[in-house]
Amino acid sequence: MRRCELGADREVAVRWALHARPHHAQLLHARSLGSDIPQMTTALAFQAERIRAMTADEKVRVAHALWVQTREVLSSGVRARNPEYSTAQVALRVRELMRDAGT
Repeated sequence: MRRCELGADREVAVRWALHARPHHAQLLHARSLGSDIPQMTTALAFQAERIRAMTADEKVRVAHALWVQTREVLSSGVRARNPEYSTAQVALRVRELMRDAGT
């Protein structure tokens, strides 16, 4: 996955955040279960239509909310695995994980 900074080109960053290939995993999972692929395709088309209908500001809000939720989940995981870490150590580890997620 490539990296993109939100400040550089907001629209490109939002498109990247919203289309970072989550559907690939869904399709592979659906195939492994023998699910009906046309239904999955219809759901993905519906999601794409909803995203295209959003304004740029709405897309940025969604992307930011996902970023915040990701940081919260990562923080909880780091704290659970490393109860001895201070708040600063947890924050540092979360930054490292977020930075390395795209590589």
